[in-house]
Amino acid sequence: MEKQRNTRTLRGMSNLKYLDDYLSQPDFKAALRPLAADFREEIGLTVDVDEIGVVCPNIEEAADYLTRTYPGMGQFFLGEGGPKSFEQEGKERKYRTRVGFGYYQDVLIELAEIGEGSDIFKTHLDPGGRITLHHLGFFARGKKLRLRTKKGLPKKGFRKPLKKRGFATEWEAVVALGGVVGHVTIFKTYEVADNLAIEFLDFRLGGVNGIKTKLPRKLMEAGAWAQIKYGPRVIYLPEPVEGSVKKRWDFTWTRQLKGTPSQVWPLVIVPDQMSRWAEATITLVEPGSDGKPDTAGMIRQAVVKVGGIKNKILETIDSTDKPNEIRYHSFKGGMVVDQKAEMTLVAQDGGTFFTWKVSFIPEIFGTGPILHGVVDKGTESSLDELVKLCDSEF
Repeated sequence: MEKQRNTRTLRGMSNLKYLDDYLSQPDFKAALRPLAADFREEIGLTVDVDEIGVVCPNIEEAADYLTRTYPGMGQFFLGEGGPKSFEQEGKERKYRTRVGFGYYQDVLIELAEIGEGSDIFKTHLDPGGRITLHHLGFFARGKKLRLRTKKGLPKKGFRKPLKKRGFATEWEAVVALGGVVGHVTIFKTYEVADNLAIEFLDFRLGGVNGIKTKLPRKLMEAGAWAQIKYGPRVIYLPEPVEGSVKKRWDFTWTRQLKGTPSQVWPLVIVPDQMSRWAEATITLVEPGSDGKPDTAGMIRQAVVKVGGIKNKILETIDSTDKPNEIRYHSFKGGMVVDQKAEMTLVAQDGGTFFTWKVSFIPEIFGTGPILHGVVDKGTESSLDELVKLCDSEF
């Protein structure tokens, strides 16, 4: 068995495909078409791939290199963790690695390090450190691995045809990435497919049986933007557990402000005054029950940009004790549920000691770390602006 594995490794090393050779061509998708073309035609797969899996020594270095070298390359969302389940040749294994996802010319690129617990990518690690192709990926659905090969034709299943041709499933895994859960099936087709495996991906938003998706580009690039701006660059990805309670995230920020609580009050509750210091653009939707913009019942909209994507959040004031306490919650947008918030203003040292508490549950499993970074860093930056504003006005 060991001798066979070593033979396979040496054969794979001698026939590696390098990502740069395909990215350097004007039409990336067209450049990939000759790869395993005969085999793909034989089993009836599409001429264009949806995804390519590549192997690299370090995903951070690879992501930086690719975005720096190729104009139009999307930013990569980087994560570290283990699949919820991982089977190799029918046997359950514990596997952990670091991966990244980004788009280039509408092709999803998966970066992967060799990881620990399996040799899934080890056979394609280039000794010189170049990024190599490991597999060709196709978006499919269900256990039959069904996909539409041509417009107007019914979907075709690929698990049985591949099995009939003697190709066993090499790897089966369920993975989670930023709220998207994917079932991944890889067939060991190296000998007939240009030293490449064939992979089928079934992505679902919000859970294993969630909304069908194709790992949306905007979601990945928004997550990458948050990582680059707020950190960490490689995020730890928890494994989704069926029936588990989603984690609640709690925040507390404080600042010592110039001005009395009565002077500071409108700056932290009246929408157009909040827009003077907050990163979000805040507007009044509906005044409070007494027609004022700083009383219970007031509804406001906050528009926050994440990775260039506008996120609209609606909030309502639950109660006020002017000028010392504000309680409110969001009821739409923000990718969170059960959000609660409280602001307190206490006279202290000739000014105001301001405390802001926020608590929420991420709407989509696995997005908590991303939202935590965006909310925390964005709020800290906004509060620094509030300090400057109070210094200049009071």
